[in-house]
Amino acid sequence: MSEHKYKMTYRIDKVELTAGEIPEGWGACDATIIHSIIFPPDGSYSHFLTSLDGRTGEEMDTNEFFKAWTMMAATLAKRDDLSPGKKMLASGVWEAVCNAMKSASVGEEDAHSADREN
Repeated sequence: MSEHKYKMTYRIDKVELTAGEIPEGWGACDATIIHSIIFPPDGSYSHFLTSLDGRTGEEMDTNEFFKAWTMMAATLAKRDDLSPGKKMLASGVWEAVCNAMKSASVGEEDAHSADREN
């Protein structure tokens, strides 16, 4: 069996640049999530998920990670090349999160109102 040949490499550099300083052909952001996927010849699937918040130099906060995950569901729900069943699932995730967030906000507002009344 031959050794697996990777198709790409990646590296994240923590820098501080203005939009005009971004090298041509490069992207820039404040935080990133990398979902590294390996497709071994045996048909299995291997993945590794990591993140970096450039503001802190640490792994992204779990709440920011969650927000990004829900935004990904919203994006997938709008993709024309996704099967109808998967599109419906992604849309359902997005709607469930939105509804839960609205309920949580209302609950927080109710709690704050009760605090003000006491």
